[in-house]
Amino acid sequence: MPREQGFLALFCFSIFYIFSSPVVACALAKGESVAIAGAGEDGVLTLSDGRSVKLVGIDMPEPRASLPGDLPGKTVFLQYGGTRIDRYGRALALVMFADGSSLQERLIADGAARVAPSGDMRLCMADLLAAEARARSSRRGLWRDPAFAVRQADDVAALDRLEGSYQLVEGVVKSVAKIRGRLYFNFSDDWRSDFTVTVGADDAKLFAVGGWGKLTSKEPLLVGAKVRVRGVLSRYNGPGITVAVPEQIELLDRAMPEESKKAADERGRKTSAKKPRRKPDDAAR
Repeated sequence: MPREQGFLALFCFSIFYIFSSPVVACALAKGESVAIAGAGEDGVLTLSDGRSVKLVGIDMPEPRASLPGDLPGKTVFLQYGGTRIDRYGRALALVMFADGSSLQERLIADGAARVAPSGDMRLCMADLLAAEARARSSRRGLWRDPAFAVRQADDVAALDRLEGSYQLVEGVVKSVAKIRGRLYFNFSDDWRSDFTVTVGADDAKLFAVGGWGKLTSKEPLLVGAKVRVRGVLSRYNGPGITVAVPEQIELLDRAMPEESKKAADERGRKTSAKKPRRKPDDAAR
């Protein structure tokens, strides 16, 4: 074979390998094996052994329409990242396929879901966020709809109108405050009316270690950083999002100080689910 043809064949094989290989989520043990029996309108899977599984780590605006029709009969593996069973008796798991990818990742890659980290699932978030970024840049699925656009922290009026909905909000952190154990990330000089990220006192412990410890220290490196925050919008002294785990915040213009994906995943394995926190009162600030 002439050299030129050999290079061409190698190039074509490489392209085929890249685009045909499964996207592996992250290095996890397969977990327990079980067959899927069906799926409900709320996106909860029914298993052949009678249990139900809630797909943690993602937000699906249209669960029933998002789930692949060929799921029933497939054998999958359940991987847990926190609380294994919720109060409704449902398993809280990543649903893994034999090739190492997860159902959550496939839904995100198709633009059928957004990443939604929580105390129940902090594993593999870096991979899920990367899949979401690709889907968003390609305008796949829900990312074609303006209703799911990434919001801006300085557009307070628009955020007010979206109270109660799950949103992604970008902006530059102007200040960091720690009061009575709670953390506050303010996005303007007027914290009584601006967009604010709040971390409850118990959850703030997760932000005191690793790279986040430096970002939120007495001389917080987070000030001046552009971030993307995800969660349910509420209103108290302006619009805000209450964050339970660090994975709900992405650094957009700088790297995590002395942080590694392996260390973050290891902390995620040790984190148990958190109960919702009550909103702070005026005196707390």
